[in-house]
Amino acid sequence: MPPKWHWPIDPDKVPLVRVEPPGPKALEIVKRDEAVLMQSFARWYPLVVARGYGPVVEDVDGNLYIDYNAGIAVAATGHAHPKVVEAIKRQAELFLHYSLTDFYYEVAVKLAERLVSIAPISGQKRVFFTNSGTESVEGVVKIARGYFKGQRPYIISFYGAFHGRTYASMSLSASKPIHRRYFSPMMPNVIHAPYPHPVHCPFKAEDPEECGRYALEFLEEWIFGRLVSPEEVAAVIIEPVQGEGGYVVPPKSFIQGLRKMTQDYGILLGRRRGPDRLRADGALVRSGALRR
Repeated sequence: MPPKWHWPIDPDKVPLVRVEPPGPKALEIVKRDEAVLMQSFARWYPLVVARGYGPVVEDVDGNLYIDYNAGIAVAATGHAHPKVVEAIKRQAELFLHYSLTDFYYEVAVKLAERLVSIAPISGQKRVFFTNSGTESVEGVVKIARGYFKGQRPYIISFYGAFHGRTYASMSLSASKPIHRRYFSPMMPNVIHAPYPHPVHCPFKAEDPEECGRYALEFLEEWIFGRLVSPEEVAAVIIEPVQGEGGYVVPPKSFIQGLRKMTQDYGILLGRRRGPDRLRADGALVRSGALRR
């Protein structure tokens, strides 16, 4: 049975180019953008989106495109899904914001209860809501250092990682020099370790499992053996699948070995799960976890 189509366009007529892109309306908006918005990030293409229809986007000149971008993999339910629109409208008619850090409201409790019920983590779980991935990582750094009351100042991250553009997150990132250019000094006490890329192994190993073993040995012998004691490390923060680094899937044994290593040394393991996800009930979820 084909999935239900909710939107007022014919999917069989997509893609559809009515005006050679970028069209005149798009070019005019790009020019206005350059005049009033900080150009601190590079756009990949002069696409000016007017609206979306599930897996389709329409630009301001009326062209229709299949949306493989999905807002950098965040629009999991597509654009303008009726259930998402209804959830947003329903909450907007009640209230949009009332500072959860100062007061209480049930919608936050209900969402946290739902997340706790489905999180694949044993033991007691609690939720901390954030606005973005970079804010989540900043929170992990504070939680990890605070948990040890400042007695473990070091955080370990990995080459190829991208955790965000705010300071702690930028300091933990190591995927492109341009992300850090001109912004030094970085946050102190951050150590980067090789990530076991199964194709471009930093140790030149041809077997992915062998690469993973070398990466674990590097942590043990070179970082803990020569640089810092593991008793000084508050957390290891990792993307189980690197995104900005090239959608890199490490050997499963590496993740398992890293988990055992952090448990043996009492180090917290922070796992950043990639882009945000918009659920069908309208909840925007940044998936990640900090584990003892």
